[in-house]
Amino acid sequence: MKNPIAKLLPRLKSERRTRENRKRRLELENLENRQLLAADFGMDPATTGFHAVLPPDVNGDGHVSALDALHIINLLNNPSSSREGLFWDTNGDGSLSAIDALIPIDALNNVALAEDTPLVEFSHDFVDQDGNVIAGNQVTVGQRFAMRTFVRDTRMSFTNPARGVLSAFLDVGFDNTTSFDIDVGEVQQLRFFIDKLAGATNSSFTLSFDGQTTDPIFLIQNGQNQQEPGIAQQIENALAALPNVGVGNVRAQVDTVAKDADARAGILRFNFDIRFIGDLTQQNLPTITLDPTNVAVQPGESFDFEVNTIVDGDQSTPDTEYASVSYNTSVYEFGFANGNVLDDRFDNFGAISPLTDPADFPSPGTPTLLYTVPMIGRSPGVVNFSPGDGAQSPDTDILIQAPGSDGIEFFVVPPTMVDFGGTVALTVVSDPTAPIAQDDSVSMA
Repeated sequence: MKNPIAKLLPRLKSERRTRENRKRRLELENLENRQLLAADFGMDPATTGFHAVLPPDVNGDGHVSALDALHIINLLNNPSSSREGLFWDTNGDGSLSAIDALIPIDALNNVALAEDTPLVEFSHDFVDQDGNVIAGNQVTVGQRFAMRTFVRDTRMSFTNPARGVLSAFLDVGFDNTTSFDIDVGEVQQLRFFIDKLAGATNSSFTLSFDGQTTDPIFLIQNGQNQQEPGIAQQIENALAALPNVGVGNVRAQVDTVAKDADARAGILRFNFDIRFIGDLTQQNLPTITLDPTNVAVQPGESFDFEVNTIVDGDQSTPDTEYASVSYNTSVYEFGFANGNVLDDRFDNFGAISPLTDPADFPSPGTPTLLYTVPMIGRSPGVVNFSPGDGAQSPDTDILIQAPGSDGIEFFVVPPTMVDFGGTVALTVVSDPTAPIAQDDSVSMA
């Protein structure tokens, strides 16, 4: 199949826009009641009888209705009838049968394919430091919490289960900058070369943070090589076990941007981001040190590594604020480079997935975590977060996967077929017994 990542990566290298060259008022726009025609996706029923993006849409008008089933029934009853302009092969098997009529009928019975339902949905919530959804979206001054954004492919899994939101970007505006801050935490990068490592029964290193040393972190354990995600989890667990760190105050993950750059340059190296969160944010921290004594290397070689601070935790700038945003790297790896935190919005937040097999994406019925923004309550007030179209790169902002002429391909979803999520009101109070915002307003007793 075609690999879309090479085409999408240039957007991650684009220059960041300034407030001056992209000043506009961000408002949540209602989905237009327009038809999304098959031609919008570059599909022609003359070349294929299968609608790659929305298979039950027989007449290609952008939604599923009883007319789609009737078209197939008419063709079944009159085999000599013209198929011109129809995506008659709803199950993609290359032949016309009763199954092709059943698929649009089944779709009509599925609420997820109502006529005005978008192809892609975003949703948003707030969680506490333990990951629990915050009731009523109310937090207190000084409380640390996070805003999460999810994305979902609303299409059903038909005979060909192609699905998945490959690329998802959006803006989130806000109308109050005094009641919250992004909770900036220090980020340190650990990277080491692996081309000089040697085979062994066990090979490990330890990390030290502010005088405390971790248990061994294994590169090889009982003769089994450890992979990057597993090593990242070891790093996080080992640091969290230190008495001066603690569970919930550190997160380690593979630095996928650096990993991709190394892979394209032919460099054999592991890269990890170590993020300090929770009680260890808003402060400058000691740099982690590494002891390579028990790392097995080839004769005459050494373990080449480095640890650097790439985000200072005691500085709050647009760059450090955006660097504090974490992405769901199990699905969406390429999230950094061209997002911004501006005075009135989270600008162009989003990510691109490296997954090429649609079966690797979560079920269409399940919203997939896209990113998490750590926050802290600063002063009493109500903040209205209004998601909307990112509007930077219409050719890559929202992409979904579907079968095409060259196997699984990706298709652009126009903003009119995307539900970016409604306005979400966050209430910050000094007194936890204060009234909660409802319907974007506050009523005082």
